[in-house]
Amino acid sequence: MLRVGYVQDIPSEYKLNVGDILFSNINSVQYIGNTAFVDKEYNLYHGMNLLRIIPNPSLVMPRFLHLILCTSMAIKHFQSICNKAVSQASINQTSLGKIMLHIPPLAWQEQICNVFESVEQRLNLEVYYLKRIQLQKNYLLQQMFI
Repeated sequence: MLRVGYVQDIPSEYKLNVGDILFSNINSVQYIGNTAFVDKEYNLYHGMNLLRIIPNPSLVMPRFLHLILCTSMAIKHFQSICNKAVSQASINQTSLGKIMLHIPPLAWQEQICNVFESVEQRLNLEVYYLKRIQLQKNYLLQQMFI
């Protein structure tokens, strides 16, 4: 969100919706295939140098597709098929559209997403807990030297 630009008079079809996936298709090779998942309403619009993937929810859960695209195997594949230039690499929409993904039934996708979200929530709690412990440690160290 810190790197968002601002313009006026943007057509509404460029507005990002919950479930959209932004895919880095023009970048340095190491960043090709990086994705961002629109998880809530941000009132943002799609710009340049990113592909916007709009999953069909009757075939694949948007969060599940994002999880697949974030795997190291997928990212390595994207980096191997990109067109490399001197300082930039790119994947065109045609090449990306030819990629075959094995998608399980929606019920399985939901179970996988639920497990991932549980792990993600636990991780967020642990990070919060560590930050609180660090604050307490800093406070106690300050009290030692008063």
